[in-house]
Amino acid sequence: MKEKEELYQFLASFLTPNRATLFDKVLEERSRHIVVAVEDLHKEQNASAVVRTCDCFGIQELHVIEENNPYQVSNHIAKGAEKWLDISTYHEEENNSHACLKTLRERGYAIVATSPGVNQYSPTDLPLEKPIALFFGGERDGLSQELLENADMQLCIPMVVFTDSFNISVSAAITLYELTNRLKASNIEWKLSEEDKLDLRIKWATHTVPHGDKLVEKFHKDRH
Repeated sequence: MKEKEELYQFLASFLTPNRATLFDKVLEERSRHIVVAVEDLHKEQNASAVVRTCDCFGIQELHVIEENNPYQVSNHIAKGAEKWLDISTYHEEENNSHACLKTLRERGYAIVATSPGVNQYSPTDLPLEKPIALFFGGERDGLSQELLENADMQLCIPMVVFTDSFNISVSAAITLYELTNRLKASNIEWKLSEEDKLDLRIKWATHTVPHGDKLVEKFHKDRH
């Protein structure tokens, strides 16, 4: 921990005071209590909007399942938000949805499948005591049958509609707005640990300062 603190202080010497202060402010609102997973999106604008939405609502982790479609982010839409998130991509397994589900469940997350027309929970009453992984499906077919069948809970945004659902990026924004507001108003321990915050300060500073990777190498070389 001490070495990490010294590394960050070294990197912070290359940051403006305003940037370092912004890191601290943002980290106070970041959380891994809720993580988002998306399955097989094929529209770049939706993939990019979900990244930006996660950043805006303080969701630190995004899990991307690629079964048939590669996940592509447009910087014009995401506005560089991908730099600040921890994005895990699942594309090397025979069943990437299963791999993602297994990984998150082993980490203690309750699996929540979002699906139109399901009346089990809405964003206003979804249980939040346990960390949750919110799964959003592709634009055309929604979530796969495997995820729907293996979810611990299912969530639907109440609608009065002729069309059958919101666009995925809109669904993510509505759901995360409600859930993060509820979480912050609760007594649940939702914030990042101090060590996690420090790790992210280092990561963000490395991305921010010119030649950040080389500065990290220099620090370790000089120290050892």
